[in-house]
Amino acid sequence: MQMSIHGLSPGKHSIVTYHNSIWAEAISSFSVSVDGATKHGAIRPSQRVENDADTTTAAVSIDAQPDKDVVLTFKPDGNEKLNNVILNASRSTLPTRRSRRRKPAPASADEHAPENPVLSWTPAKSAVSHQLYFGTSKRRRHKCNSRIERVQR
Repeated sequence: MQMSIHGLSPGKHSIVTYHNSIWAEAISSFSVSVDGATKHGAIRPSQRVENDADTTTAAVSIDAQPDKDVVLTFKPDGNEKLNNVILNASRSTLPTRRSRRRKPAPASADEHAPENPVLSWTPAKSAVSHQLYFGTSKRRRHKCNSRIERVQR
């Protein structure tokens, strides 16, 4: 399977792909190549996970060139009855899972959180501190830089 990405701005980017099997039987592991060069091998898809943070991901760094597509190739290893590659989603220019927090509670966009929740998350292994931003809308939350913005109700 090939995924061709067109229109990335020139420079360094990271591409993260998500691989979670929906089937009960095992699916082949696979490799990921970028423009013909193998970046990762023997990636085993997660199977029927219920939390996105538990989904198998593959992250590759790329150096995008002007007016040139980036081509990711996913090749099954042929080591299971289901000799396929499953690709659920992809994102570009994001921190890898190891460098960001996971499993926040309450969950992102949870509209039924308790009135006085206890905030928790699994920190990134490399984290030495955390910054929390509060707001009543994403627009206002993203406007604050390195300070906590006070929200009047």
